[in-house]
Amino acid sequence: MNQDPPGETRRDFITQTAAAAAALAAAPAWFVRAAGEPAPVKAEAPWYRRTLRWGQTNITEIDPARYDIDWWRGHWTRTGTQGVIVNAGGIVAYYPSRVLLHRPAEHLGGRDLFGELCRAAHETGLVVFARMDSNRAHEEFHRAHPDWFAVDASGRPHKAGELFVTCVNSPYYDEHIPAILREIAERYHPEGFTDNSWSGLGRGTICYCENCRRTFRRRSGEDIPRGTDWNDPVYREWIRWNYDRRLEIWDLNNRATRAAGGPDCIWAGMNSGSVVSQCQSFRDCKAICERADIIMLDHQSRNDATGFQHNGEAGKLVHGLLGWEKLVPESMAMYQAGRPTFRLASKPAAEARIPYLPVHADHIDRDASRFSALVLPNLGAMSDTHVASVGRFVASGGGLLATGESSMFDQGGDPRQDFALADVFGAHLTRPLGASDEGRRKRNASDTAHTYLRLAPERRALVDGPHAGNEPAVTGTRHPVLRGFDETDILPFGGVLESLRVDAGAEVLATFVPAFPIYPPETAWMREPKTGVPGLILNAAGNGARVAFLPADLDRRFARDYLPDHGDLLANLVRWVAKDDLPLSVEGPGLVDCHLYRQPGRVILHLVNLTSAGTWRQPVHELIPVGPLHVGVKQPQDVRGRRARLLVAGTAVAARTAAGWSRFDVNSVLDHEVVVIE
Repeated sequence: MNQDPPGETRRDFITQTAAAAAALAAAPAWFVRAAGEPAPVKAEAPWYRRTLRWGQTNITEIDPARYDIDWWRGHWTRTGTQGVIVNAGGIVAYYPSRVLLHRPAEHLGGRDLFGELCRAAHETGLVVFARMDSNRAHEEFHRAHPDWFAVDASGRPHKAGELFVTCVNSPYYDEHIPAILREIAERYHPEGFTDNSWSGLGRGTICYCENCRRTFRRRSGEDIPRGTDWNDPVYREWIRWNYDRRLEIWDLNNRATRAAGGPDCIWAGMNSGSVVSQCQSFRDCKAICERADIIMLDHQSRNDATGFQHNGEAGKLVHGLLGWEKLVPESMAMYQAGRPTFRLASKPAAEARIPYLPVHADHIDRDASRFSALVLPNLGAMSDTHVASVGRFVASGGGLLATGESSMFDQGGDPRQDFALADVFGAHLTRPLGASDEGRRKRNASDTAHTYLRLAPERRALVDGPHAGNEPAVTGTRHPVLRGFDETDILPFGGVLESLRVDAGAEVLATFVPAFPIYPPETAWMREPKTGVPGLILNAAGNGARVAFLPADLDRRFARDYLPDHGDLLANLVRWVAKDDLPLSVEGPGLVDCHLYRQPGRVILHLVNLTSAGTWRQPVHELIPVGPLHVGVKQPQDVRGRRARLLVAGTAVAARTAAGWSRFDVNSVLDHEVVVIE
């Protein structure tokens, strides 16, 4: 599990071991063993053959001052965790290290956090993987040993943020890291070691340090190649040389840990389940699996081309190389390839969508009586006529949800001095826009910002979770639009926000948390955990109308990232501004598109099953039936609602009527169903 920093608790977010390990434990022997393979492992098997459920706590440098070990011990017990992965050393040390230049974590003080966690885990009956992160170092290390670091062809050091990247052919890997491994093994006796970043620079970057020059010339008699050229035999030899060096590091670290900690104290690195990703890091999947007792997969990103099913593909690939009798635990965060990497995320239960109809901005006045609420999805360019129509709709009691830059520009795209709907939103620009704001707009539209929203009032002092001692006192209750988020104070965002001036009568329920480092994990803690920049504003308009303004345009983020929290909050906001005046409810499994029509004396509901092996993508290769669906339709006055005819299935179902609603079940929908309610 990727731990949220203590004090920034998400809902009870439990990430369990990959299905590869769990399936081995649950499946019968004939399912997981091929002919001639070893029999199932026995109870006396070493720890790496019997530890199936893992938890990973990514500790940041700020955590030693606030780490709640007692809560985590209870969490391990409640979740049946058998092994934990705990930050120990590498870039920074989470214990008082005697190894020169092994820098203590910034807020470690005199605490031995790794030692405390290791002892707590062992006392609870868990095994411990000491987690390393060992390919970068701080400036003082670079000043002491500049020859241990990777450089480009001009001799400039390669850097990752503020850190300097070490060279795999230097004493950093031959001496410094083995010394840390020995110290940890001898002092704390963890069962083994794992390391996210053990293989140095990737294939896209060439190091020209003296260590590399000397070692490569000794092997090949040639100089380091000046660039990528697969037709050059020297470049191909450089590729093979890099692969071999990573295997040398694997073997060296295992010799160090076994010598200090015993024959079962293994160093297992961390790898990807993608062959392409492994190749980019000079990691030979086959050769590593031949050396490994267990494979830890840091294989978290997902994309539309592979989807969740890629877990199974990765499991088959790795087991095919490693052997089906060995275990393959996998990290399971919500990282999206090429999109924001939210360190703090969750996987809430799925929730039904909201029925809607599109309306042209020219027709708002004409169709106003048909709608309980309007949604302006980042509708930046609006004419004065359109703005006036929205104003009249709200003045008549209609609800409004607007996001992003709605009404900030006129119909020609020129910026206004303020939101045209500022008084309706209850929010105003603090300064007018100009040509210089183009960069701000691009940042706002960015899909790479690692930012969040902090919900109000903050509740983490009441939530079961690791407590840092600095949680604010809980004042008041949460607004209904934050229903379902009672166990969290933050939501992922992913964009950039600017300050707004909020009217006295408006209510701010979420504020912006600016970006902070994503990687390495030790640095991934909020430098500015709270601001006054509004991300969600609620306002009461005339005639009882409800207005919600989301400067944080989560509708755009949901379309890109598909994070359930975004969808749930948007649904809550629509229901609130509409005063729950929705004519349809459909509950059940799958993704179903709903279209509701009215004819004299009856209502027609068209259900389209969008659930498929390629949901959201064309074409559909297979139809997957869903159901049962529990349907509720609000009854017009001329519809009795006691009978529902299913035209595709050719059957009728009894409907129950109460409080103006007709309710019935549709057992199964293959491609679509048309229901006539009379």
